[in-house]
Amino acid sequence: MNDTAVKAVAAMSVFYRNSLSKGRFIIPLKQELELTEQYLYIQSLRYMELPKGGVKNENLDNH
Repeated sequence: MNDTAVKAVAAMSVFYRNSLSKGRFIIPLKQELELTEQYLYIQSLRYMELPKGGVKNENLDNH
């Protein structure tokens, strides 16, 4: 299987799992950022011109 397809399916599964949020209205900031990163990765596969970036902060576990 194509490596890009494997990564896309993995990203989509993480995105879908996190987007369900198990019925909670409030989710941790770390989970929200992970959801955003997966969404941007999926979009970057479709639109190659999207800028790449991310948020890295060790203190996200506390929020």
